Amino acid sequence: MSILFESSKINGMALSNRFVRSATWEGMAADDGAVTPKLIKTMVDLAKGGAGLIISSHAYVRPEGQAGPWQLGIYKDELISGLREMTAAVHDCGGKIVMQLAHAGNFAAEQLTGRVPPQSKMHFGQPVF
Repeated sequence: MSILFESSKINGMALSNRFVRSATWEGMAADDGAVTPKLIKTMVDLAKGGAGLIISSHAYVRPEGQAGPWQLGIYKDELISGLREMTAAVHDCGGKIVMQLAHAGNFAAEQLTGRVPPQSKMHFGQPVF
């Protein structure tokens, strides 16, 4: 049998196998970054499908760091209950889930954040002083 089907641990977190669903942008969060029923269903389907570990879509940690529409957010307390619900739903199926944290920096979407991204201090790959 392939090693992919063997159980494993990451820093003490037991995984049923070595299949990892990599972080992606699935565009299923609400406009404010909140978890939606559609996003929960997707994560539950991944867990039921046998992913040993699910890495959530990149979640922006500050409003000015949003990269795209319907991106998962973790920048305000009001979003925590939905994230807990999604996590519990995955755990109820025997799955494991972790979150990818993100900030788009210079690539933040001005039309979503309402702010002009900071300009890079690089010129041809070299710092500008």
